[in-house]
Amino acid sequence: MFDREQQLGAAEAELGAYDAVRREVPALCVLLGDDDPAVRAATAYLLAWFPEEAGGTLQQLLEVLDGETEPVVVANALVSAGLLGDVGLVERLAPFLTAGEPVVRWSAATALARLGAIGAERTVSAVVLAELAAAAAEPPEPAVLFHAGDLRGYAAASLSTLADRFPREALAAVTDGLAATSGPGSFPVAAAALRLAFGEPQRGVSPEFDELDERQQRLICTLGSLDEKTWRWANFWEIVRAWGLPQQREAMRAYARMLPNERGPQPDDPPC
Repeated sequence: MFDREQQLGAAEAELGAYDAVRREVPALCVLLGDDDPAVRAATAYLLAWFPEEAGGTLQQLLEVLDGETEPVVVANALVSAGLLGDVGLVERLAPFLTAGEPVVRWSAATALARLGAIGAERTVSAVVLAELAAAAAEPPEPAVLFHAGDLRGYAAASLSTLADRFPREALAAVTDGLAATSGPGSFPVAAAALRLAFGEPQRGVSPEFDELDERQQRLICTLGSLDEKTWRWANFWEIVRAWGLPQQREAMRAYARMLPNERGPQPDDPPC
């Protein structure tokens, strides 16, 4: 199943491809001014993969934000700036939280969460939380290129960075988002929710359901309410198993003491 030489060769080829594209980054930056918005968006996305070149590319991304009118281009540029920059950009990017386009607001919130806006004044942090929570429940359109276009999954991961300051709100938002997922789209959201609820993975005997707090119980009920399409994936079993939880849907529902055909919790519901 594992050929060391083959794997080493593949890794060397991937590194060679990375270096080949990296050498062309200065020339590729010209495409930030291309006539086609799709090309501009793809170029803004591409630059995020090369932090070694941030000394030259970050300023060009910020210039895109000054004059670009296409929301999808602005959105990709915002996320890239958040990945390449540091906390000094918080003030520069915060105004995009009030943009008219939801995808731009989401991208600004994603960038600010990455930059550490949790340390900024509370108003900014609260708006970041609100935008990410909204995206976890109903992802905006059009999708950006990051995270394979899965904005709900990216929002859930970003909400994890706000857990220290907004623990209850962050978990509630990710749980709401999880309830709206199905199949592979649930994987990153479930992992983020479990990390918010229980900390780092730790396999072992699950605590009694009554020993869990209200937020944890609500998450368990939400997991038990996900459809068979989600629970048939071994990837999903591995996620819940990492936290010592039941690996089958009916076992999870029994653990949560859910009745047959009982619906899962909805936003603002008490635990099941």
